[in-house]
Amino acid sequence: MATLGPRKVTEIAKVHPYNIDDDDDPHLHETRPNEAQAGRIYRVGFVLAAVLGVLTSVGCLVVTIMWFTLRPRSPTLWFNSLSIPTFVSSNSSLTAKYDVGFTFKNPNQIWNIVLGGIEVIIFYKKPYTLATTTVNKAIHLGMEKEKLVEAKFEEGEQWYWGESILEEIRRDFKDGNVSFHLNIRASVACHGSRWAFSSWRENGASAVVYSCVHLKVAFNATTGDGNLLGFLPRQCYLR
Repeated sequence: MATLGPRKVTEIAKVHPYNIDDDDDPHLHETRPNEAQAGRIYRVGFVLAAVLGVLTSVGCLVVTIMWFTLRPRSPTLWFNSLSIPTFVSSNSSLTAKYDVGFTFKNPNQIWNIVLGGIEVIIFYKKPYTLATTTVNKAIHLGMEKEKLVEAKFEEGEQWYWGESILEEIRRDFKDGNVSFHLNIRASVACHGSRWAFSSWRENGASAVVYSCVHLKVAFNATTGDGNLLGFLPRQCYLR
């Protein structure tokens, strides 16, 4: 039987685990402190940007709603009276005096209104201007307030248009009533409350025109003066 000699032991070199290139080993990819801090800053910045975007959207929505609900609205006009103490027509002219009363109403809750340059124009059958007058004093309307305005035409307003139109007016006058139309022009400026945004605080003056149509006046056969028929006040529409 053969005798076995001493065994030769082969030394196997030890390999440190970090020398093994294994991408699946989580221990091989330790997070560095600088990378972790950068990640936190990115997350905080993202959250702040999202919050700022939401706040901006909400602010724009609130401003839009406030504009559509609280923006200044033009005053409404209500016609109160029309009397004609003098109305004399001849073959070539018409001499008349007109007294007109109307009321401006401010529908705004946060806006004061100033009306100026008020002009009143009386028509016969719309195209034919009979007389004009102006109200020189400015009208100040507080929030949700109203004010009566009286416009008086000079005695003996004369009008020359043509024999055919005068003949129509005389015919209506003999029938007992004549239909008139009124236009009332004015400049309107709105002044907002102190708590309103500065850009809303004062709105530039703008021109408005109100129309009051089909104002039928009945004339007294004895005295010759005329007064408005129908229910009063009546609202004039904004053109």
